[in-house]
Amino acid sequence: MKKVITDEKSLSKTLDRLALEIVERHPDTNALCLVGIKTRGVYIAQRLHERIKNFYNIDLPLGVLDITLYRDDLTQVAQDPQMKGASIGFDIKGKDIVLVDDVLYTGRTVRCALDAIMDQGRPHRVELLVIVDRGHREIPVRADYVGREVTTADDDIIHVHIKEHDGDDMIVHNIGGQIKKQKIIMLQDDLNFKSGFAVLAGLANAGKSTLLNKFAGVDLSPVTHKPQTTRQNILAICEGKDYQIVFVDTPGFLHAEYKLQEIMLNSLSQAVSEDADLVLFVYDATSTLSKHLELVKKLKELYCPILLVINKVDLVQNKDELLKIKNAICAQLPVRQVFYVNAKKGQGVEEVQSAVADYIPFSPPYFPKGQLTDRWERFYIAEFIREQIFLLYNQEIPYSTFVEVETFTEDLGDKNFIRAVIYTERETQKPILIGKGGAAIGKLRQKAQERICQFLQKKYRLELRVEVAPSWRSNIKQLKKFGYID
Repeated sequence: MKKVITDEKSLSKTLDRLALEIVERHPDTNALCLVGIKTRGVYIAQRLHERIKNFYNIDLPLGVLDITLYRDDLTQVAQDPQMKGASIGFDIKGKDIVLVDDVLYTGRTVRCALDAIMDQGRPHRVELLVIVDRGHREIPVRADYVGREVTTADDDIIHVHIKEHDGDDMIVHNIGGQIKKQKIIMLQDDLNFKSGFAVLAGLANAGKSTLLNKFAGVDLSPVTHKPQTTRQNILAICEGKDYQIVFVDTPGFLHAEYKLQEIMLNSLSQAVSEDADLVLFVYDATSTLSKHLELVKKLKELYCPILLVINKVDLVQNKDELLKIKNAICAQLPVRQVFYVNAKKGQGVEEVQSAVADYIPFSPPYFPKGQLTDRWERFYIAEFIREQIFLLYNQEIPYSTFVEVETFTEDLGDKNFIRAVIYTERETQKPILIGKGGAAIGKLRQKAQERICQFLQKKYRLELRVEVAPSWRSNIKQLKKFGYID
């Protein structure tokens, strides 16, 4: 059976991912070192070293390990063999060593490498990185970083071709004694499938929610002309033939003035620092760089890839200004790619999604096929009501409200109804929400009901009432009740 492995482009992406994993697992890189096992492991280690230096500005010590005299299949080896051909070049005592090799098979090569390393000193920790793990272990050895896991028969052979040594980048599978070079056509199994989280970060009103909705193909995240409409992270799950991207819309970066805004800021920080496989930095082309400095500072702490998405380019008359934005941001952040989009009209969005699919790691899907988001309908019903509050009311009213869905029927046919409560902070805000003779809340009910029915593709009657929850945005107990704090 012909088994597909990887080609030059896929190998390059695999090395990008492995470099990222190394950096992510070692927040403190002061003791971190790379050591390549001769022969191909040396070239792989060199490539990882270059990526880590170029992408993350970290210059790791790089060593070479020759295990020839430690092999257990050589018959003429001295009783106490000493290392020859090694070029460690630094004291490994107390270091965190990442051993790099091309293929992990029986585990005997790794055992020899460990013996060779220990003859050089006593490191703090030794980890193993391989491009291919093909199984059939004879010694209990496990890799910490794996490019690909490949199922093989015991008599198969896996060759990792490296351009510096073999003239090309390719994996060659010897199936039952017949070597077959394989230019890759990706297979839809977990070994070839890609899945990851792409977090949208930016200032309020940069167009993150609009962009998320374009990725999703449906309006999931509320969009208004007012800033800070998004309060919680919202997920849109987008699928391709061999990938699943989980886009995460986050609250706009802001200066927190009350507890709710602190929680919103924490949601953004957690998403970009803990959840992200890459970050889309959504930049409003009509904004100024000075407003972005604190967010840029935050993004500098990241180790994952950053793509710069300059939005609202249609509103910029002088296109030279776009180049200035690009140069200013790229001078401060390790941006991998730059995109110019008009999210409102969908221009340039497909190109961004295609690039994201290139950067996410190989992984089984996080969500079942066909799932659109991770939230229940009740969440989106409340969001759509709150969206209309932002659109219909002014000043502090939109920011002071919280919507809770009390009742949501699904089995009453044309008589299905939704009953929701709008909480506001002060008694004086209640008559503003209701309006004279109930006119204001009546218009709100009509607009929100249309939005909800459109989303759910069902007929619903929406019922609203207004209650007061004094100073709820700064009240820990209320924030817990409303689900902003676990």
